[in-house]
Formats: sequence, C-alpha cells, structure tokens
Amino acid sequence: VLFRSLNTFQAYFINPIDRTLYSWEHEKQLIVKYVNIQHIGGRKFIAHRRIIQISELLPFNEKKNESYCYKLSNRHISRYIFNCRKKRSVLEPSLSAMYQLQITDDEVCRDTGYIFSYQIFIENHPVQWQLKLKLLLKHNLPKHYLMSY
Repeated sequence: VLFRSLNTFQAYFINPIDRTLYSWEHEKQLIVKYVNIQHIGGRKFIAHRRIIQISELLPFNEKKNESYCYKLSNRHISRYIFNCRKKRSVLEPSLSAMYQLQITDDEVCRDTGYIFSYQIFIENHPVQWQLKLKLLLKHNLPKHYLMSY
C-alpha cells in the first residue's frame, strides 16, 4: 500500500469505475499502474503500485477489482486529529463530532479510519465522514446534516 499526493489535474485522470491511474516514470522509463486508488483527504490518496509492460495497456478489458476495505493506522488517525486541533476552531467538523459523541482519541482510532472501495466519491477525510455518520446515527439526525460538511 502506497500513500501518494496528487494535484487536482492528476486526480482527474483516475478512472472512477475501476479506480486506476496510469503514469510514466521518465527517469526509469517505466509505466506505473496505481490500482484500488482511494482518496483519504486533501491531496492524499492510497493505492497499490504496479510496474506494467506496454502490452498490458491494451486492451482495457481487465476484470474489475473486488471490493476491499483498508484501515488507516492509529498513527495516521492520531495525526489527523492533531492537525484538526491545530486549527483551534470549535467549528472543526471532526472535533465537533467527537465532542458531541463524547468519545476519546483512542475510540476514534478504534472505530473510524476505514477505507471502502467506493469511498473515492467522498471528498472528506475518512475519519471526518465516519464521525459524522456516527453522530447522524446516534442522534437520528436528518440525512442532509451529513452533507453539510
């Protein structure tokens, strides 16, 4: 599993159906295929990296990847919470949800940070949207509340 930063232009080339991205490494003269790409917040993505041959580029009739589920490390989640706290704002969505749910950092590390295959369509950080979902379920809030962040 590889963490990678992509700018907006590069991210537009991710195939949303099979979550792949092809790139060219000029220095090594290699074609690289990133598979199971998942957005994890900001410009960061997680993916598997494979070096492929030109013959593998065509035809594009690969079978679709099966669904998968990853879990962010506790260190990654703790760093996300730390960065939220650095903003020093009561309006920060993740901290607000933690406060309303009355949960600790350890509970956030244990219960959130899951990355699902179709999450690529969700732009928020996995911890943020999962905390909002927990809050929605706990308080039986209207569905539009989840979309407000």
